[in-house]
Amino acid sequence: MNSTELYAWMTGGYAGLLPPVIHALVLPALLMFAACGHSARVAQENHTLQDFFAVDGITPIGFEMNTPIDAYVHATQRYTYVTPRTSASIDTLTLYRISHATNAIDSLYLPMPADSLLNRRGTLKDFAVDDERICLLFWRALVIYERDHATGTPVRSSVVGLRYPYSTLRLFGDSCIISISSLANREYSSEYTWATAIDLSSGANLWERSLPDPDGVQFTSFIPRRVIDCSRDEIAVADVVRYRIRLYNHQGETITSLERQPRAWSAISDTGYRNYLPPTGPVPFNPKAQLDSLRPYIASASMIRLIDFINDTTLMVAWQSTEQYDRGILKDRSIIFFDIWRKFGGAWDLLAGDVRDFNPMPADTFPTPGMLDWSYSCTGAGSSYIYKLTPLPPIPLEKRTFAEISSALEEYLMEHDLRFSLIRFRARDELGEPEAME
Repeated sequence: MNSTELYAWMTGGYAGLLPPVIHALVLPALLMFAACGHSARVAQENHTLQDFFAVDGITPIGFEMNTPIDAYVHATQRYTYVTPRTSASIDTLTLYRISHATNAIDSLYLPMPADSLLNRRGTLKDFAVDDERICLLFWRALVIYERDHATGTPVRSSVVGLRYPYSTLRLFGDSCIISISSLANREYSSEYTWATAIDLSSGANLWERSLPDPDGVQFTSFIPRRVIDCSRDEIAVADVVRYRIRLYNHQGETITSLERQPRAWSAISDTGYRNYLPPTGPVPFNPKAQLDSLRPYIASASMIRLIDFINDTTLMVAWQSTEQYDRGILKDRSIIFFDIWRKFGGAWDLLAGDVRDFNPMPADTFPTPGMLDWSYSCTGAGSSYIYKLTPLPPIPLEKRTFAEISSALEEYLMEHDLRFSLIRFRARDELGEPEAME
């Protein structure tokens, strides 16, 4: 697959939901304060996202990938861990560990346990790491590895069977929280939004919560889409077709909702999408037909794509608009906005909103590795890291134009397999520091 084909697949095949790959070398820019739904406070000062995050490292990834969603990433204080999307049918899972201090990469090998609770057809959904454990989330199974304190290598494993499939894993000391808000568990429940805490020593459920499904849960079948995340104290669930993020405590009680009316938000006018919920239970279902029925709505309305707890006091929201860039290397691509919500004194407020990716002209010069596009993913609640996976040509980037970088990557792909690099961003002090961890 050459770069042009990859670009077309990612931006056309999913109706523009995924960011351009070949034109992914862009800088976050214009950041403005805006009023939040429950507070009329508006600041007149503009910022850039580099006021809040700084590039912490750029590392080539050794294994083959076709798209940025073919890998999972988790960061701790000292390391970033990367592993390819894989199934439970393998004998050993390789976890690549990148040192933040030296950028050196080594590997941890995780033997897959021979346990009937682990469905060998299931694929990896998420993983998390701390000093004591490595946890892998598969389809209706959680694999827990105890780590050697001296070497960090896994020494024994156990498997916990899960009542429902889950898609997100957050690790908090001796327990973890797994969650899902997706049609993926339609075979097991007519309720699509769940969060469960598990004691990692015993494997017992500490609590299990069914939460109201987001408005527009039908669109969770499109990727990338993640509308639920958990912190140490809260569970956030975002509607897809309206700007509302509901926050719950771990008892399932509503704390507040974060709402606003962005200038560029286009409300969905046709509620016919609500008719496209799949049947519940192990019955025949054609997901392609459902996706084809829902696809026309995506281009005609604004939707929330992703929510991420950057740490316990910072929530980031990515939402797509119906507007498109009319110039620059992102010309004709949909504009994705990013908002930063921050908890001050126990109350949430909008710290910064309506952030766009920087859209340079092809003739603009690339002066620093920090100029990379902001279509981010979160590395796990509490880590204060976000990351970007993007293909980069193996040439010095400084003082090259964006057109030259694109051409260099095109030439490289004519003779080499596609290889991605991981760009790691760390939250600055303004967003708070995580608690001490590995």
